[in-house]
Amino acid sequence: MKKQLPILLLLAILPVSKAEPHISYPREVAVFIEHAEDCEHFAGEFDPDLPQKEQHRISAAAQRVCAAAGKQYPKLIRKYQGNARISKVLQQYSHITDYY
Repeated sequence: MKKQLPILLLLAILPVSKAEPHISYPREVAVFIEHAEDCEHFAGEFDPDLPQKEQHRISAAAQRVCAAAGKQYPKLIRKYQGNARISKVLQQYSHITDYY
């Protein structure tokens, strides 16, 4: 366990977002990125072999964050169409509307 702890700590602090972590975004864009990342996480976590209760929990969480991201995406694309930096980040999540 002692050998695994440093590795687990390192993995916990590594950025996993597609957005560049050192760049700050407007709050609404940051919230969208969080919802989109959570949507992808829960979508990848679903397994039909899991117990029914766990499947329901994952499905409910995925529906909640995917719906939020799916509603936010078209609004943000329109709003930031003149901002190349933010548009580029948003385009990385264009598939998010497929989950919604």
